[in-house]
Amino acid sequence: MGENPALAISEIINYADKQNNNNPEKSDFRLLTPVHINMGSEAYGVSAGYGELHYTLRCWNNEVLRKMEADLIAKIKAIAAKHKLEVEHEFVQTFFANNNNKEAVGFVKHVAAELNYQVEERKYPFKWGEDFGFFTSKFKGCMFGIGAGENHPALHNPDYDFPDEIIETGVSMFYGITKLVLNK
Repeated sequence: MGENPALAISEIINYADKQNNNNPEKSDFRLLTPVHINMGSEAYGVSAGYGELHYTLRCWNNEVLRKMEADLIAKIKAIAAKHKLEVEHEFVQTFFANNNNKEAVGFVKHVAAELNYQVEERKYPFKWGEDFGFFTSKFKGCMFGIGAGENHPALHNPDYDFPDEIIETGVSMFYGITKLVLNK
C-alpha cells in the first residue's frame, strides 16, 4: 500500500528501549534487546513494503515476562495502526525464569566442598536466556556454572569457545551430585 515501515520500526525500538530496567537489584528488572531487523531491499527508489523486528525479552520472573509481552504487543499494534500498517507477531522461543530449589543448591554446595572446589554465589542471576527454567518450573533443581575463567568470553557470546579442560570438573560435580541424591 506504499506505507514504509521505517518510522514505525524506529518508534517500536525507542519504546522498547524506554521499558528497559537493567538494574539487577530491582525486582522488575527487564531487558528488551533488539537482535534482528529486516526491512525492504537494496532496491533504491523503491519504498520498503515490509519490516521485521526481532527481540529478546528478559526478566527475573514469569509474571513480569507475560506482562512485558502483552504490553509490547499492545504498543506495537498501536504504533502500526498509527502508521497504517498491519502487524503479525509470534514468539519463536519462550523461556521460563529459572528458580533454584534450596535443597538442590545444598547438594551442589556439599559436593563442591567435598571436591575442594571454590563456590561463588552470585547475588543476582545471569541475564542470558536459558531453557533450564522450564525444568525448574516442573522439577526441583538448580542451575550452576563451573567457570570458564575470568578472561574468557561469556557464555552465549558469539566468541565463546567451551574450554575442554573444565570437562573433568563438570563430570566430577554431576557424578557427586548423582551419588548424593541417590543415596539420600
